[in-house]
Amino acid sequence: MAGQEFICSAKGKDAYEAFRVAVREAQFAHRHAKNTGTIADKMDFKMIMCQQNEIAISAAIEAHVRSEESPIKNPFGPAGCIDAGNGEYIFFGVALRGE
Repeated sequence: MAGQEFICSAKGKDAYEAFRVAVREAQFAHRHAKNTGTIADKMDFKMIMCQQNEIAISAAIEAHVRSEESPIKNPFGPAGCIDAGNGEYIFFGVALRGE
């Protein structure tokens, strides 16, 4: 199994609700399989603070996915979460993908 990067977004009244929505949608899309390489395989998330604009969000995602020290890079670690504003949250990270 290899690690696969993922990124998705979901809306909710807060990050916790949006995370549950994103996980449920990914689980449904992958028929509740394991090791999908998506947020469906994540149990929690870590908030990443940055400005709410496309350039800052892209830079934050890139920095965390590329950094060997970031828990977001670990397929067994949490997903990253950025508040994009207006109730939208962006989730990203690395998850195991079955062969």
